[in-house]
Amino acid sequence: LRSASFVVAHNAAFDRKWVEARLPDARGLAWCCSMSEIGWRARGFDGRVLGYLLLQSGFYFCGHRASVDVDALIQLLKDENCDGQTALAEMIVRAGSPSWIVRARGADFSMKDALRARGYRWDAVRKLWSCEISGDALDREQWWLAANVYAVDANPKALGPDIERVTARTRFL
Repeated sequence: LRSASFVVAHNAAFDRKWVEARLPDARGLAWCCSMSEIGWRARGFDGRVLGYLLLQSGFYFCGHRASVDVDALIQLLKDENCDGQTALAEMIVRAGSPSWIVRARGADFSMKDALRARGYRWDAVRKLWSCEISGDALDREQWWLAANVYAVDANPKALGPDIERVTARTRFL
């Protein structure tokens, strides 16, 4: 694995933790997720589950065995959109682009619906709302948070959000 440019998993948020717990030398590798870093709906698919994607591609899938899952994923990554871009190419571009985790620390309870509508998810462990946004959307998001979540009228319990840069090496931890 250390010689790989990146590791691909169909649910990297789950698989990365599992792999790194069993193979400590795999820690710190760049990861790509074929489930979350490919726009399957834009490609004409109805979902993101591996078996369902394969059925829509015309392949029979009897999954949850490592070698079968790998072969299945290889078939899916060959999928081309209307511009001829493969799913693999799309995933690599997205995975290689830095993004930001924005944690709305101190947001008042009354802001929950606005944050949810904006794509934030509740983190029960940290007890705050967070979302991951693309690098070019950070300024726009900070302005929205300042005007809505951290405005005096919104009764915030903090001065602003926590922001963390995410790369292929730190994503899905």
